[in-house]
Amino acid sequence: MPRRKYFKRLELLLCIMLVLVVVIVWILQSHLVYNVDHVDFFGKKLALTGDPLWKWLEKRTKINDHFFLYDNKMALLYDVVVDPSRRSLGRLGGEDMKDVWDQEEAVEYLELKDGFFTLQCSFRPSVRYGEKDHLNQWQESLKCVSDVKSVKTSHTVSGLTIALQRYEYVNLYHTMTDFYNAFLAMLAFDQHPDDITILWVDAHPKGGLDDVWTTLFGRAYRAARLPGPTRFSAMAWAAMGYNSPLNQHDRSSVGHLGEFRHFFLSRFGVDGGRSKNCSSLSLLFIWRRDYVAHPRNKGGSVSRKIFNENELMREVKKVVGPGDRVQGLQLDALPMKQQLEKIASTDILIGMHGAGLSHTLFLPQHGGLLELYPPDMNWHLHFASMASWRHLHYDAWYNSDLTTERGDRKTYVPPNVLVKMVTKMRNKMCGEK
Repeated sequence: MPRRKYFKRLELLLCIMLVLVVVIVWILQSHLVYNVDHVDFFGKKLALTGDPLWKWLEKRTKINDHFFLYDNKMALLYDVVVDPSRRSLGRLGGEDMKDVWDQEEAVEYLELKDGFFTLQCSFRPSVRYGEKDHLNQWQESLKCVSDVKSVKTSHTVSGLTIALQRYEYVNLYHTMTDFYNAFLAMLAFDQHPDDITILWVDAHPKGGLDDVWTTLFGRAYRAARLPGPTRFSAMAWAAMGYNSPLNQHDRSSVGHLGEFRHFFLSRFGVDGGRSKNCSSLSLLFIWRRDYVAHPRNKGGSVSRKIFNENELMREVKKVVGPGDRVQGLQLDALPMKQQLEKIASTDILIGMHGAGLSHTLFLPQHGGLLELYPPDMNWHLHFASMASWRHLHYDAWYNSDLTTERGDRKTYVPPNVLVKMVTKMRNKMCGEK
């Protein structure tokens, strides 16, 4: 072969290879990485090995070029359009509570019509999620078109959007399950939290935990308040909160809880590095007090309150170390950053069973939880499981004496019972005095 022809063919081959490289790079840059073993986590390399995240990734199924399924718990859609007009008329969400007093809970959930979601596909995916999972309704509202770029839209949201439907949106425990599920999606798709958009596909009024979302992630939109059909370059349908690993109390472990704690505290600028100092432990009582959280409890009445708060603090102070600090407060009356600052500097957390004990997730690694139950309540594993998953100290008092009940749904906690629990946990944490 003449040398000139040889070099021309070689030049053509190199050009073709260069074009292929450019195309591959463009594809990688225009799509999220959805099948990774390691991600960048606050500047460190993190292996995605924690259950159940690795199972979701391992059971990834490509339905079509624009729809990927993760173990029937979560989905990732590319180039999807959301049309807020394709819903039943009703509340938009985000109203001031005083404007929606006594509204029924049913009006706070969107009834989606065909075309609420539009995707480029030849047929609607036939996937079954959990029996009562709202993702089934979302899928039924999904409309297929041959070319989604031909759908007129008012604006585009780039990056990863995590879409979710909240249920008990002002309850810290149930919202924590949504926070954790969104965190897992962030890890699964290797995204920085600042680059993530949260889309609430519900119509709840303003709630006390709304601002937490925009601190943890970049921004939050309400689906019903979108200005018109909106294109999302990538959208994760987050796992349902009730299906969160945090709500599966019989699990032996839940993955990446240490990273979740670091993520949560770091986003609020809270130092989570407290170490154990047995000459100066911090004990914190969480008091349950009446407060208005949603439109269906206008009086703000709260159950499982402690009748003898001052007596308990006084008696506990007598048996702890001279340098120990004993404090009691209504934690949910504080902004979230102050709540986290208190918890991150607490060694032993004490309180009646309630959503505030979700802060067990943010206690120092050497910390402990003392959980109290009134006599009319069954044993629940919510916070015992959290303590177990984090390998924290844990003890509980299950009251069986109805005579300890007082008015206004308060319980008299025998001081000698709590003193023994505190002494026992302190000794376990620091050794016999």
